Amino acid sequence: PLPLGLLFGQRFFASGDERTSIRFPSGTGYRVGWGDTWNLIYELAGMEDFPQNVNIVMTFEWVPATTPGMRDVEPVWLDVDQCGFSQISVPAGRSQRSYSWTVNRPGTIVAIGGHLHDGGENIAIRNDSTGQLICDSRAGYGESPLYVDHHGVGHISSMSKCEGPRVHSLTNGQRVTMTANYNMPAAVTDQMGIVMAFVTR
Repeated sequence: PLPLGLLFGQRFFASGDERTSIRFPSGTGYRVGWGDTWNLIYELAGMEDFPQNVNIVMTFEWVPATTPGMRDVEPVWLDVDQCGFSQISVPAGRSQRSYSWTVNRPGTIVAIGGHLHDGGENIAIRNDSTGQLICDSRAGYGESPLYVDHHGVGHISSMSKCEGPRVHSLTNGQRVTMTANYNMPAAVTDQMGIVMAFVTR
């Protein structure tokens, strides 16, 4: 009965096991109103077979909204299951899934990166209207002992990202396509392909 935006709000950040952080360029930030509330969807998974106590820690920097010269960034969520719950079925072996967005929030991308589960290789984000590659967000595996299980298998441990004052400029009506590439050892029903882009005008 309620518009989804009122019920769920605006999705403004996402990460997973790779623990991606985002840093906006100086003079830009995500505006938070005095009455805004934040909700968190989380999933905790451990490598041990016994219960553990954990803490979720969120670190953010803020300045007053009236700070001179500050520009707002607006999050853009791109998802291979855009209007669903983000989980998709992917077959064993190599495959791709794509989603295209017709730009309705023109401006300059200042940060962009992807999210995949194990078996994901990369997400390439292209401006189809100009032919330019905006960002190639690549997965890293087993880059520290924390991401290697008891069988010696490395799990996804990072996703590269593109950040800076002018990563890419978007104009109204351009078409942007994200393509997630997978190389799965077995078929799954809970793979993902998500891109978070942050645009300022």
